[in-house]
Amino acid sequence: MQKITILGILYHHQKFSAIGGAERRFIETTKRLAEKGLNIEIIKPKQNLPNLNHKKTKLVELKIPQTKKHKIKTIYLDKIFWTICLTIKLSTTKQKYNLILSSNFSIPNLLPAYIISKTKKIPLCVLAHHIDTLTPNKKYTLTQAYSTYKGLGYSRMISLIKTLHFYLILILLKRVNLCITMTKTTAKILAKNGVHPKKIFVSTNGINLNKIKTITNQPKKYDYSFVGRISKEKGIYDLLEAFKKILKQKPEKTLIIIGDGPELENLKKTIKKQNLEKKVYLKGPCSDHELYKLLKSSKIFVFPSYFEGWGLAVGEALGCGLPTICYEIPVLKEVFSKCPSIFFVPVGNKEKLAETMIKIVEEKNYNQLTKKAVEYIQQFTWEKAANLDFKAITEIIKSWDQQNE
Repeated sequence: MQKITILGILYHHQKFSAIGGAERRFIETTKRLAEKGLNIEIIKPKQNLPNLNHKKTKLVELKIPQTKKHKIKTIYLDKIFWTICLTIKLSTTKQKYNLILSSNFSIPNLLPAYIISKTKKIPLCVLAHHIDTLTPNKKYTLTQAYSTYKGLGYSRMISLIKTLHFYLILILLKRVNLCITMTKTTAKILAKNGVHPKKIFVSTNGINLNKIKTITNQPKKYDYSFVGRISKEKGIYDLLEAFKKILKQKPEKTLIIIGDGPELENLKKTIKKQNLEKKVYLKGPCSDHELYKLLKSSKIFVFPSYFEGWGLAVGEALGCGLPTICYEIPVLKEVFSKCPSIFFVPVGNKEKLAETMIKIVEEKNYNQLTKKAVEYIQQFTWEKAANLDFKAITEIIKSWDQQNE
C-alpha cells in the first residue's frame, strides 16, 4: 500500500463545552488509523485535548483570536475567526495530502475542509456524527428545524442561526466524497435529506472498557447521574424538572451532573434559585479516570437527550455498570434497544421520566441489570470502529486516484 497522508481537522471550542462524543471518537480512531500505517496530521486550536498526543500522529496548533466573553453569541464569532484563519493557512500550505478528514460536520471543521478539498482537488471525508432531527423517515424542512430549536427553548435569533447552520451543513454534505456515520439511522437521515447513499458508510463507536475496569467499585454516593454537554438539546432542564418531581416523593435522593457547556452558568443559577444546591451536584469537565469513578459512585444514569449520533455517554455508563434511562430517540433505540439495562421513555415526557427514575433506582434486580449492562457493551470497541473507518477511507482514496489518473 502506498504511503497515505491524511489531514485531520479537529476544532473544539474549549469554553463551549468539554470534548464531546464526536471529538472523542475522532481522537480514538485516528490514533488507531495511525497505528495501521496511515500518516496522519491533525490541525487543532491551541488548547489541550485529552488522549490526543501519541507518537504516530503529527499535531499542528493554530492560534486564533478569541472573544473574552464566552456566551453562545460570541462563541459563534470565535467559530468564524477559526474558519477564516484555517482556510487561509491551508490555502498556502505546500504539504500534499491524499485525503482531508473532518472530525465532524460543524461549520468550523467542514467549511474549511470543503474549500481546500475543492481548490486543491483532494477527496474529503466527514465523520457525520448526528443530525438535529427526530424524524429520520422523511426530509427535514427548514421550518421544522426552526420549530425544533424554538421548542427546545432557544431564542428566535439563536434558533434562526442554528437553522441556517443546519441548512449549510446539508448543502456541503451533498458535495463531499464520503460521509462516515455511526448508525444506520443517521445514514437514513442523510439519504432522506439529499446525500447520495453511495457516499455514506456506516461504521460504529467504541468504549474504553479496559480503562473502566481499572476503576474499582465505588460506594453509591449519588442516586442519579448525567454526563454530557450542558445544553438544552441534551435535555438538561427536562432532567432537572423530573428530579424536582422525584424530590416531592423521595426527598433523600441526589443527582450529579457532569460536564460543561453554554447552559452551565444558567443551570447553576436555576439550581440556586430553586434551593437544590444540597441535592443537585455540578461537576465540570474531568478526566476519564475521574468520570468513570463518579459514574461508578452513582446508581442510575439518566440521559434525556433529544439528538445523538451514537450515544457514547450511554455506552460508558453501561460500561460502568449503570442501568440507564433515555429518551426514545431512533439512534439510541438502534444501538441499545437489545440491552436489558436500558429503559426508554417518550421524548419530552418529564412525568414518565420521573416515574421511571423512581422505579429503576429501587429495582430489586439491580445487580443483575448492572451485570447485563457490562456484558452488552463489550461488543463495541475502538479497534472495530477504526477497522471499518480504515476500509472506507482507503477505498475512497483508491477510487479517487483511479478517477484522476
